[in-house]
Amino acid sequence: MPKVTSVPVGLTEAGKLTAALVKARQKSGEAELPKQVAKRMAAETVVKKAVEEAEEALTVATLAKYPELTAEEIRPWWWMTNG
Repeated sequence: MPKVTSVPVGLTEAGKLTAALVKARQKSGEAELPKQVAKRMAAETVVKKAVEEAEEALTVATLAKYPELTAEEIRPWWWMTNG
C-alpha cells in the first residue's frame, strides 16, 4: 500500500512549489496554470537578483561616503544606533 501524505500533489515535503515541480507538471501536459506559475517564478527570480544587486550597490556607496562625513553630519543619525 502506498504511503499517504498530507502534502498536496506538486509540492515538496516542506509544502513548497519549486521550478522543477512546475516544469514536470508542464511536461505532463497539464493546463495553462503551470505555465503561468513558471513565468511568475522566473520573474520573481529576476526581481530578487535586482534587489540583491541594488542592496550591494547601496552598501558600497555608503561605505565609500562614510569616511567623508564630518561629525556634524553624523551626529543627527547617532540616535539610530545608540538610542
